[in-house]
Amino acid sequence: MQAIIPAGGWGTRMMPFSAITAKELAPIGTKPAIQWTLEEAAANGISSVIVVSNRAKTNLTDFLTGDFPEDFQEKPGVREWLEFRDRMDITVTFQEEMKGLGDAFLCGYKVAKDDEFYLM
Repeated sequence: MQAIIPAGGWGTRMMPFSAITAKELAPIGTKPAIQWTLEEAAANGISSVIVVSNRAKTNLTDFLTGDFPEDFQEKPGVREWLEFRDRMDITVTFQEEMKGLGDAFLCGYKVAKDDEFYLM
């Protein structure tokens, strides 16, 4: 089962925070918002997600698929995130233009592995 998670918007209602980092990385308690979403998806049987982002959100892409500095890999929270991320199939795709939510889901659908998915 796959899920498509739209994460391409600019976060204008969260300025100035979202001018510096992706709104999906805003902390909620001890985790970024996107981590809560992915963990909830996994808890409901979803093992593969497609996150639709925009190319300017390099920090979000790095969080989802990139390498963490070795100095941080054994820190509490980071280790658990990396272990979770290894179990979840995370694909990041991009909206070339911000054309709204429908376009974001269409971008995700184009890279979906099958026709059965959830929109989150």
